[in-house]
Amino acid sequence: MNPSTTSFTWPPVSPSGPISYRRATLEDATALAPNLRKADLAEMALAWSGTPEARLQESIRASSEAWAALLDGEVIALFGLVPYSCASAPWMRCADAVEDHPRQLLEAARAWLASVSNPEVPLINAVDSKNRPAIRLIERLGFTVGGFVPNFGAEPDRFRVFFMGAIHV
Repeated sequence: MNPSTTSFTWPPVSPSGPISYRRATLEDATALAPNLRKADLAEMALAWSGTPEARLQESIRASSEAWAALLDGEVIALFGLVPYSCASAPWMRCADAVEDHPRQLLEAARAWLASVSNPEVPLINAVDSKNRPAIRLIERLGFTVGGFVPNFGAEPDRFRVFFMGAIHV
């Protein structure tokens, strides 16, 4: 599904459910880190060194924009977009609580992607092939999940590329 087909605007003016969104802060990384899903923690440990909190803070700093999803005032997800010269890398890290609100998360993610998408700049990143919750969301958002990324992460052939838009090699 193409994210531009959503009727949702970003950021949501009035949330259609219990999750609200605002710009992410470094303190949000501190709040989310101890509550990350096991699959997200495992993926982060394979891809980078450092604590989850430090990795989240680095992701926020590197992003052209980063957002926090809140449920009852608690940070349950952080996401953003890291720009590169020929592509942009979307990322997201979640607490288990996101699993209780899949429809609202999907609608918001589609709206956000539509707001940051540029037909001339593909979106591309890598995902741990064992991170099933992330892969399900990535596929539902309309990304193509491709082959393995050679020599990425601590275990060879563990990460798969995902992308949206034309990739020129």
